[in-house]
Amino acid sequence: MINLNSSQHAALSLVILLVMLMLIYLLIFHPALTRRHAILERYDSVLFQHYKLGDVNKTAERLSDELKRLRKQKINDSGFLTTKTESLAAADLQEHIKTLVKNSNSSLISTQVIQHKEIDTFPRVAIKVHMRGNMDALRNVMYQLNGDTPMLVIDNIQVQKRHGSSTNRTGRGTELLDIKLNVSGFMYKAESS
Repeated sequence: MINLNSSQHAALSLVILLVMLMLIYLLIFHPALTRRHAILERYDSVLFQHYKLGDVNKTAERLSDELKRLRKQKINDSGFLTTKTESLAAADLQEHIKTLVKNSNSSLISTQVIQHKEIDTFPRVAIKVHMRGNMDALRNVMYQLNGDTPMLVIDNIQVQKRHGSSTNRTGRGTELLDIKLNVSGFMYKAESS
């Protein structure tokens, strides 16, 4: 046996006490604290997911109610072509353009349906128009197409002076022009044509 003086004995006792406390902490308290921390993190995660799913459910209910409300409303389809099929809408649009051109004292050379391959929410019906007239006739046709119901879109306009047309004393408004343009309208519901 080793003889220790009182200060050495006290220091050795203190070291043994510290080692014992460290072992008790590592074997009992540390695993318990680590487990408690893991449980609290898992609880927070579950609580976050609960709030998140609760918000999704509330949003889904709100959107469902909004959809029901919108379905009950009468739909204003006055800006759309009114026929049931795209081919009938194209024929009606061609007839409408023929009437407008005739009323503007110009001549309609041709109309041709433009086929669209894309599938849209509001299917597009487009007509390629070739007409001949003066600047006043073009202005009248454009004004009528722009102000008509249903809403029509005019694009790809090409205006060329007709060969052999001469300007007389009355001025530029009487020059004969070749006019090509596309006129499009939209259908509210598409049914196969």
